Amino acid sequence: MLKGWVDSKLTAMFRFRHRITADDLKFSELLPTAQRQLRIGVSGSSGLIGRRTIELARVLGIEVVRSTRPQSDQPPSRWPRGVLSAPEDQLAAFENLDAWIHLGGAGIADKRWTNSYKQAIKNTRIDSTEKLVTRLSQLKSPPKALICASGVGIFGNRGDERLDESSSVAPSATGDDFLSEVAREWEAAAMQYSDRSGRVALARFGVVLHPRSGALSKMLLPFQLGAGGPMGSGKQYWPWVHIDDAASILLWLALASDRQGPVHVVAPECLNNRDFSAVLAKVLHRPSWLPAPAFALRIALGEMADALLLASARTVPGVLLDSGYPFRFPTLEGALRNVLGSEL
Repeated sequence: MLKGWVDSKLTAMFRFRHRITADDLKFSELLPTAQRQLRIGVSGSSGLIGRRTIELARVLGIEVVRSTRPQSDQPPSRWPRGVLSAPEDQLAAFENLDAWIHLGGAGIADKRWTNSYKQAIKNTRIDSTEKLVTRLSQLKSPPKALICASGVGIFGNRGDERLDESSSVAPSATGDDFLSEVAREWEAAAMQYSDRSGRVALARFGVVLHPRSGALSKMLLPFQLGAGGPMGSGKQYWPWVHIDDAASILLWLALASDRQGPVHVVAPECLNNRDFSAVLAKVLHRPSWLPAPAFALRIALGEMADALLLASARTVPGVLLDSGYPFRFPTLEGALRNVLGSEL
């Protein structure tokens, strides 16, 4: 019995690794070729998306320079060969880059939104982006492009409205909530780079799927215990993207000279929370019958509940679809089966 269990786990692991490698190689054929070594810079590299992006870049033979704070309190980490770490004020290390990917920011769902933590969320996005734009603009040969993270939270709560990159994000349209305000100011700070040095693309992320980090990791235990279900009414749309697509799209944006402005980093299949919960339950072979009432979520999470769990943003990846980006995981069931190790 034990041997059979071990064999099944090993088979699943090798199938998982084979899928990633095959997808990475297929993706490499779509990137522009160059007569010289491609080089990118990354800030905010220690997070979920940053790590996967750097790993993918190195698989594809792209050199990476990651910026670090001069007195970082994080323990040293192991990075793939070919990744240079340099303090953010060591400008010479950032000369002659093809693009810069900026992923900085305190985790939105890491802590309850006290006034001080909300200020930290703003500072680590808006202030850090303004400082980055200033530093990069001081270089003799600044990066040709800046790819800055953002979020679909910029739209606020928009119900069933279909939202593409041309949809309004003005305050009158989004409502005056914290996340949309932060995202608008964050994108405005990044766009200053286009006035100084080069192309800017704004990567508006939905929920990034990963089993050990982010929203999915927090949902797993209730569902595994058979106590999962929709949140609130369940009618709110939850745009999502697989972690491998998130990393691929960032490199896709960084290395293609014609992609700029807002880009929705979300899968083509955008489900409401009730359907999202049903698919997750199906993949885990568990029921999806116990809803989490909106009032209970607000008591537990405060303001965060409305912005992250109960708001609806029915976003579509119009720019990616029009440009021909080949999604690795266009459907939620396929994405969940992959990240949770239960591919058919």
